[in-house]
Amino acid sequence: MSSPTRHPMPVSSLSQQALSRSLVEERRTRLNAAMSQAGIDLLVVVGNSWRCDCLRYCTGAAVTEGFATAFVERDGPVTLMVESPAEAERLAAEVAVRGLQPGIALD
Repeated sequence: MSSPTRHPMPVSSLSQQALSRSLVEERRTRLNAAMSQAGIDLLVVVGNSWRCDCLRYCTGAAVTEGFATAFVERDGPVTLMVESPAEAERLAAEVAVRGLQPGIALD
């Protein structure tokens, strides 16, 4: 018996839209407060194209290819690492649209 064929799930139009800078900042403020209350200095968040809700909340970025890992420092920068150079290029452009510095660091 052969295993079932897997077909990639299409990325929804919502995940392809860049979040507004104000929404990203509001979420980051909430996250910093929650991290402070819990005594967390560094939060590591992992996601991929199928499971990126937490990653998108923490970084404002939606992964469409491979896995991504975000290192969220309380009251500090967010660093996002991705598997694919193409994904890194796409995310850098998405970050630039939100008015932030392009590159690996999102803050």
